[in-house]
Amino acid sequence: MQFGLCLVATPTTPGRWSKIKREFTKRWLAQGGSEQQVSEGRQRDGRRGVWQPKYWEHTLEDEDDFERHFDYIHFNPVKHGLVTHP
Repeated sequence: MQFGLCLVATPTTPGRWSKIKREFTKRWLAQGGSEQQVSEGRQRDGRRGVWQPKYWEHTLEDEDDFERHFDYIHFNPVKHGLVTHP
């Protein structure tokens, strides 16, 4: 399974990010992607186990920092068996 998704900046239009996540989730699951278990409360809210519930915001400090995060974003799914190559 391979997805060509590159997010350079988050959308500024209200509701756009939710639409992007919803469409990605639908396609991910339709093509056999996996999801983690979620609590009953999260299920009642209509949440799926595809997205991490919380995230860390990080301001990139320099080119080296950018490269480290770029590599992490691309190789972490390979490391966890979600894809075969970045």
